[in-house]
This record gives sequence, structure tokens and C-alpha cells, in this order.
Amino acid sequence: MSTLVTVVIPTYGRPDYLPRAVESALNQTYTNIEVIVVDDNGDGGAHRAETEAVISCFMHDNRVKYIKHEKNKNGSAARNTGLKAASGTFIGFLDDDDELLPTKIEKQLRMLLMRPEYGAVYCLNTLFYKGAQIRSTSYTTEGDCTFDILSLRSDIHTSSLLLRKERVEEIGGFDESFYRHQEYEFMIRFFERNWMCCVPEILLHAHIDSNMNRPGVDRQIEVKRHYFEKMARFIGKYSEVDRATIVKVHNLVLFRTCLKNMDARAIKYLLMSNPSMDDVIAHLLPFAKKYWNMLRVSVRSSWRS
Repeated sequence: MSTLVTVVIPTYGRPDYLPRAVESALNQTYTNIEVIVVDDNGDGGAHRAETEAVISCFMHDNRVKYIKHEKNKNGSAARNTGLKAASGTFIGFLDDDDELLPTKIEKQLRMLLMRPEYGAVYCLNTLFYKGAQIRSTSYTTEGDCTFDILSLRSDIHTSSLLLRKERVEEIGGFDESFYRHQEYEFMIRFFERNWMCCVPEILLHAHIDSNMNRPGVDRQIEVKRHYFEKMARFIGKYSEVDRATIVKVHNLVLFRTCLKNMDARAIKYLLMSNPSMDDVIAHLLPFAKKYWNMLRVSVRSSWRS
């Protein structure tokens, strides 16, 4: 396999995590890669100077390219900047606080070369908080995963993907009007023309230590409004029952956001979602377990310090 693969790493406000991401991309068993770091911090800020210092440590490697935005745009715009600069036939997007396991690109590229009918491949991932494992994904559905994404049943992560570059270009990349849920919107449009396969192995470590870009209640409500406005034509294709399911799970997200922020509107969104026991098991219990595990990790860390 001599095909060039591009890994695009958009970065904003997290220079401390960036070295881990870049090193994980460079340390792949498949070596014919280029790594494009898109700095979305904007000129003149402290994070720009810190990011430049980080990247200077990697510029001896001619596989690394560094592109700077003059001003902060958003993650979608940064990914599109990387896409335009990419020379690879295949492309992956890596969040700046995540890390690829060494065989990720090799195994995913082999899968796509063996299965030309698929436009992209994803893998499983393990979620980490303060260095401790919180949970691992098990979702392995192949083909058209549109409904699973709309109803928040999939565990496909932006960083878990490897895509045929021309298929990403065909749909115009990421929608830059999205500051959150851009990966959902992108994949739903992707599935209009493409299928996706899966390497059913954990090939990505996703980290949730950073609080960067986690919205409060009002911001999350606006995010959902924008999302449903943009997704109306896709959601409208489903039955009334399926449409109700999609709305319900997003109201449950708003319920969780309100609850986490001690906002009284939690009651409103709980009543609007009217969850069944199956909904509680599928959409609330996993997050309760996740935050319980995070609390345990935080308590252990405080004891050690």
C-alpha cells in the first residue's frame, strides 16, 4: 500500500494536548502519510504562540504541514481548510485531544482498499478521563447509518473515520454554520451518497479532560434549534413514530444538560421527552455511568495529590 493518507488535526485552545495527537498520527505503522495541523486560534493570542511552539518541535518531519487561520473560525472551517490543502487520496480528521492507536490507518486503509463500494470506514474507540478508561464503544453497524445518527444511537466519532477524499469533496466538506453537531450533519449528508464500513477494533483513544467548547443550557438549546432546522429534510423522510423518536432523544440531551447545570428547565425537557424504561436504559443510564466513573476518577486523583 503506497497510497498517501492525510490526517487533518484542527486545533483551538488546547496546545497542551496537541503533541499527543500529532505524535499518534506520525507514529502510525502505515508511514505514507501527511499530517496537516490547522491552527484556529487566531493571530495575537496566547494559544497561538503556545501552538506555534508545539508545532516547531515537529517541523523537522517533512510529513507535517502547519496552517494558521488569521482569526478563529470554528472546527468545521478548520477541517475544510485542511481538506483543501490535503494531497492524500484518503483523509482522516483527528481532534487535537484524541490519539490514534499505531495500526489505525493501516487497518482502515486495508479495509477500504478491499471494499471499494464503501466511501468511509470507522473504528471503535475507548474514552479516557484523566488517564483512566471510562468506557469503550461497541457499535459496529455498516451501510447507511443515517437513522442511528439522527437518533443518537451510533458511536461513530469524527476521529474514528477514514474517508475517500473525493467523496468528502463531493459533498462540500463540513457545514461551517455548525459550531457543534458538525460531525452529525456531515455524516448524514455523507450517507446520502455513500455507505460506511467498520473495523471492529479499538483503534482510537478519545479524551474528555478538556472543558473547551462545552455549551451551557442556552447555547445547547440554540445548537439543537439550528440542528433541527438544517436536518428537517432528512428527518421528514421518516415515519411519525421515527420522527418522534429523534425529537425525544435530543430532548433527553437537553434534560441532561439542564440537570448538569442545575437548571430548572430540566423538568420541562424531561416531560417533553416522556422517556420509557427503554429510553432510560439506552440514553440516560450510559451517561449516568459515564459521569459516575468520572467522579470516581476525580476523587482518586484528589486523594493521590
